Amino acid sequence: MVDAQPQVSTLFDEVMAIPGGFADFLDSALVEQAVFRAHLAQPVARVVATGEVGVLRAARFREAIGIPGQSVESALAYRDKMVMKTFCARAGVRVARHKAIGSPSDLVGFAGVVGFPIVLKPRAGAGSIDTRLIRSEAEMWSALAALPAATVGLGMNLLAEEFINGQLYHVNGYARADGEIGLAWPASYLERGNLDSVLNEGTVAGEYLLDASDPRVGPMQAFTGQCLRALPWPAHGFAFHLELFEEDGSGDFVLCEVACRQGGGSIVDIYEFGFGIDLLDASVRLQAGLAIPPHAVVPTRMFGAVAAPVRRGILHLSSSDGPPFSWVVRHELKLKSGDRGTGPRSCVDASANFVVDGESSCHVRSRLDEVMLWRDSVATWTSEPAGTDRAVLASPPA
Repeated sequence: MVDAQPQVSTLFDEVMAIPGGFADFLDSALVEQAVFRAHLAQPVARVVATGEVGVLRAARFREAIGIPGQSVESALAYRDKMVMKTFCARAGVRVARHKAIGSPSDLVGFAGVVGFPIVLKPRAGAGSIDTRLIRSEAEMWSALAALPAATVGLGMNLLAEEFINGQLYHVNGYARADGEIGLAWPASYLERGNLDSVLNEGTVAGEYLLDASDPRVGPMQAFTGQCLRALPWPAHGFAFHLELFEEDGSGDFVLCEVACRQGGGSIVDIYEFGFGIDLLDASVRLQAGLAIPPHAVVPTRMFGAVAAPVRRGILHLSSSDGPPFSWVVRHELKLKSGDRGTGPRSCVDASANFVVDGESSCHVRSRLDEVMLWRDSVATWTSEPAGTDRAVLASPPA
């Protein structure tokens, strides 16, 4: 990974390379070997994790060498969705009915009580990877047929939840070590929920900040505070990304999940433009014991982002130029003409990302639609010839 990103070596005094690719890094004990050896050579004062998969690993290292920061108990509450929902439910936060799935029998029993549809996901997943929507008994048996029964191990490490009909929102910001929330502001997803972009090829994903005058802002901030205080507070402070449903009919808020790290995709971009704070930078600063620079707590202008979907086949671009709109404040081509895709696997998979500004949420939403119409005019996907090897596009989770 270091070889593929030579610029990383210029950012730090020392970089320790771990053999293999990203998947090898996730499961390699060489990571712990390297950091423990480094600690013996020069004692470590702080440990910083920049993404979902490093949260629990960093906490375990802190505990092993006795340095300050997020504890294992806190990290586990944010990584294990069963633990998370248990803490929050005890504090009076509404969560979907759920059950830890350790065996096929657990899933069958849960479906018998709750009915269909239900959602099946990894207890410690990220980016909606390997999340399944099960609509019927036949789909349940099909999903189980593709999974190991875990009769040798202690369980399947899955979580089943009832399906919530409602619009999905997210709230992003950071909380300080003193127990106060420094920033919390909600945004609406363009799609109904992350499952749309993972399960339905071609779904346009994105989000936009809610207006300060939106009556949901205050209640969503209060809901966020209730959820964060229900969980063991990370000792160093933390950036967070919380997702909640606004249930159809009742209008009640229902917790989906909350992570103690910055949001993925273009979420960091829209908050940086809207509030003058880089939430990834804030996360690093908090874990390192550094101050957060001044920033706005109400958006100075409205921003949103949209991700062009990844489809199956070969991408063809009639133009590699950026969109011809001055209000597109940032864009990134993730795939170039001639690249192959196999559809989305993660909710942050994209062939291109666009960030736009506007005078209001409604104005931003219309511009997100407009830039996607332009994108569709220059991007087409064609089927691959039979026997062609296909590259899998899947962004690592945040």
